[in-house]
Amino acid sequence: RLDKAALQRLLDGRPELAAHLARVLAERHAALLEVKEGLDAQTAKRQAERQAVDLLAHIRSFFALDRR
Repeated sequence: RLDKAALQRLLDGRPELAAHLARVLAERHAALLEVKEGLDAQTAKRQAERQAVDLLAHIRSFFALDRR
């Protein structure tokens, strides 16, 4: 199990993982929407790019990565 404290330690040691995590989550979500809602690949890709930026901001805020 990966709880907040464990993920906090990982991100403190390797903050670049936050961007990777955000990108993977956004891509997976876009792929699901592509299938579920019939989005074309280009639309899904654009949505994933926008969502990755938003997710990264939330991850950085939640784990206070910008304040260290």
